[in-house]
Amino acid sequence: ISIIEEFGEMALGASRPAGLGDLCTVFMESDLNAFQQKGVEKENLVGGLAYSIVHNYIQKVVRKKRIGNHILFQGGVTNNRAVVAAFEKVTGKKIHIPPHFDVTGAIGAAILAREYVKENQLQTRFKGFDISKVPYTVDKFTCKSCSNQCEIRRVRIEGEKKPLFYGGRCEKWEMDDRKGKGAGIPNYFEERLGMLMEGYSPEIDPSRKTVGIPRGLMVFYQQFPYWSTFFKELGFNVMVSEETNNQTIRKSLSMIVAETCFPVEVMHGHTYELLESQSDFVFTPFIINSRKTDDNPTSNCNCPWIQTFPFMVRASLPEERREKLLTPTLNFRYYGKVVEKEMVDYFGKKFGFTRKRINAAMALADERQTRFEERVRQRGREVMAGLPEDREVLAIIGRPYNTGDPALNLSMVEKLINQDVLPIPMDYLPLENEHITRDYNKMYWPNGQKILAAARIIARDERLHAVYMGNFRCGPDSFLAHFFHEEMAGKPYMEIEIDEHSADAGMITRYEAFLDSLKGSRLKKDREKKVYTPGAMVSSPMKDRVLYFPYMNDASYVIAAVCRSFGIHSESLPVQTQVDLDLARKYTSARECFPMIATTGSFLKKLMEPGVDPAKVSFFMPDHNGPCRFGQYNRFQRV
Repeated sequence: ISIIEEFGEMALGASRPAGLGDLCTVFMESDLNAFQQKGVEKENLVGGLAYSIVHNYIQKVVRKKRIGNHILFQGGVTNNRAVVAAFEKVTGKKIHIPPHFDVTGAIGAAILAREYVKENQLQTRFKGFDISKVPYTVDKFTCKSCSNQCEIRRVRIEGEKKPLFYGGRCEKWEMDDRKGKGAGIPNYFEERLGMLMEGYSPEIDPSRKTVGIPRGLMVFYQQFPYWSTFFKELGFNVMVSEETNNQTIRKSLSMIVAETCFPVEVMHGHTYELLESQSDFVFTPFIINSRKTDDNPTSNCNCPWIQTFPFMVRASLPEERREKLLTPTLNFRYYGKVVEKEMVDYFGKKFGFTRKRINAAMALADERQTRFEERVRQRGREVMAGLPEDREVLAIIGRPYNTGDPALNLSMVEKLINQDVLPIPMDYLPLENEHITRDYNKMYWPNGQKILAAARIIARDERLHAVYMGNFRCGPDSFLAHFFHEEMAGKPYMEIEIDEHSADAGMITRYEAFLDSLKGSRLKKDREKKVYTPGAMVSSPMKDRVLYFPYMNDASYVIAAVCRSFGIHSESLPVQTQVDLDLARKYTSARECFPMIATTGSFLKKLMEPGVDPAKVSFFMPDHNGPCRFGQYNRFQRV
């Protein structure tokens, strides 16, 4: 189908456009196939796609921002008359199309460049409009300088001595005037990695067995000092897989049995690499939860995919290789006798180590881990005390196994340094001072607690801005993103999601655009915004209130009847319809799990019914202490 002509004509002829929701059209293939199998005409499928573009933009980009009355539509999509018509239908407002709509952004960029050159009395390098008529060729080659093996595009322009290059992850093929821009800026992520791996030696003693540790997730990026010390004290060699590269990613994608978040997928490739190497065993622990502070009331559990990655990796391996995986079940929240018993039960049984030897190895490992964490905090205090005033400082927010792995974050740190920006790791911030669980008493994901604590620090520190990095299909982020947005209190930040399909192309442009936007944000002083947090609920008598149960299955009618038998005025809300879902999607991001969207829609529809007094309404939504997202439903709904 021709997008410019045929798509628009076909969509405008749709009598009943298919309801394809608000997902990006790239991810709609399965939905389109399902509608096709039901006999939906092509016109209605294409019409549904036009509406999905509109819903995706309004609900994922515009989100809670106000839509004005005079709306200009610019960009190449404006060629599609069906999308323009769908915008008018959904917004109920006239859409104005400016002249030269497909190059409006380019014209604006040219005006800004011209003003910048004049204001700074620079010499322009503009070659004139006739440059568009000059012949050029594009070819590509693979850079062999490192294991990333980037595919570089080379543009040769007739009459120019030097070709232009793009597609690399480092600055090797950049233009000369872009190289070395961040000279003198320290890389604190490399510094943190040095502290993480201090004392580790890759040398192998052939008389000892070797345990491989995959370079990923918390087992490496947060706990490596503990596990490397533990296994060394038990008499093993310790081997770490190579840095993540394109080969690691390709191997991971060939192995996975189910789509997960990118970091969990990549663990497949790291595990395979170690199995192919000199490792006798590969450490893939089932870590249910993490150690906590005394004032943390949560289960402090890891997300389901972090917990269960060993079993996904195991399922992808041939039977004979599975015996090499070391997968103890560990409850670090109960560090002490509980974990000691779990370690003795597993390693004592498998290798014949005594309780005394295992406990001694644990004690040294714990000492080494504590020393690493304190060094990071101390270094963070030093860095925060000496932040430069003459350059932008960006705190990179996210899980350390994302922000610390250049392959997973597309060399984010190096790219930002080359923009003359100082990036700092999240755990260099004084996170321990925030006591975040006082306002989020069921924020049971440890890294989620740190992300929200970081948001508070950045929101009130004028020296800092944030880049919040996550992954597509990350369950916790589907809720954390809402809470993070609230905690930032209107302060601008960049949110970026990366997965195995992400590419370097355009990343530098996105960083440049964000940094450019910060210049304008500093001119605004009226950034005060009330922050809504879930807090802790306090039970109160059900006086003059109706308690509504969301429909999850027919049991909601039974529960409501039981409550009525105790004198509580209770009702079950009806089965959700498309109206409920459409209403909920105005306040959600579509990343949340479907039951949360469905129940939120039921609640909102009831509150918006004519004559309903919110002061006389209560909704039932149970609590939960992880690891599933269910425990965040009522907190998100309250916010």
